[in-house]
Amino acid sequence: GCKHGLEKDIFMSLPCIIGRNGVQSYIRHLYTQDEQEMTTNSCRAIYDLQKTILHKLE
Repeated sequence: GCKHGLEKDIFMSLPCIIGRNGVQSYIRHLYTQDEQEMTTNSCRAIYDLQKTILHKLE
């Protein structure tokens, strides 16, 4: 599942703790309602742009 609660083909940076064997844990940020809406809107815009680009490449 998505660490940000979004189920699109969007990849976002996540703050995490890195150890000797790679990622040990993720630092979960608790979004305010406004932050969650802005994140969702940004992801939707990126996803829509990706679809447009892929469609033009076909």
